[in-house]
Amino acid sequence: MIQEIISFDLCGKVAHFRKFYSSSTALSYTIPPKTTIIGLISAILGLGRDTYYDDYDNWFIGVQIISPIKKIFQKFNYLNVKSVEFNIENEYSYVNGFDNRTQISVELLIPENIREEVLKYRIYIGVVEREDDYFQKLKKCLVNNNGIFGVALGGANMLGYYENYIYKYKFSQINQKEIVLKSSAFADNVELINGNNEMIVEQDIFPLKMTTQNKTKSKGIATRIATETKSLIYPINESGMYVKIINHTNFYQITNKNETANIALI
Repeated sequence: MIQEIISFDLCGKVAHFRKFYSSSTALSYTIPPKTTIIGLISAILGLGRDTYYDDYDNWFIGVQIISPIKKIFQKFNYLNVKSVEFNIENEYSYVNGFDNRTQISVELLIPENIREEVLKYRIYIGVVEREDDYFQKLKKCLVNNNGIFGVALGGANMLGYYENYIYKYKFSQINQKEIVLKSSAFADNVELINGNNEMIVEQDIFPLKMTTQNKTKSKGIATRIATETKSLIYPINESGMYVKIINHTNFYQITNKNETANIALI
């Protein structure tokens, strides 16, 4: 049972959330996957790379698109890195990689008006243990805006920031069968209803949990593997999506001041 829900807005000019099942082209999810959000939270908390995959089993995440999104393709010049060496300063040193560049078409997410607007996602976090040490530390970082590491919207070169931290939500579990849902949800937990011609939704397979394999011989670094995946459906405009709930687990109506929304946590 969820004990507390908080949220913050993840913002930036450019984003790329690479689809884990895409290899030949760098396609992007429209919303950040749960695994990406967990990595972002771990950056705010200052946790080491690939050390936190089992630390959030009692955390539930919701994602809502706040601002309109535009997708474009941009050519990137990638280096064909043939091997990697590990030096005494504990840094990776790439060799034989500067003589072979490969041009890749990358799908990017940008605001409709990139000069005046920013991408904005509302990230909801629900926990079953209110006194969780990481959760308490995250709230302090968000309220003081002093995360240990910076955040990025996917790629390390796509820097972002967070704002609008909300922690005084009143919430209750939803019992109605038909609602307007503002966030992503498991596709097998809902059924779409034709309630609004302006409703625009997407559905895709997302990673829910990651782990690492042993270091590969060619690169000397650990490989991230998706150990759990599931199909999510989500609205991509402000109207939300009209759905009939099949499984009511982790569907909540949240209220902050005079604003009320229906969300799902995954």
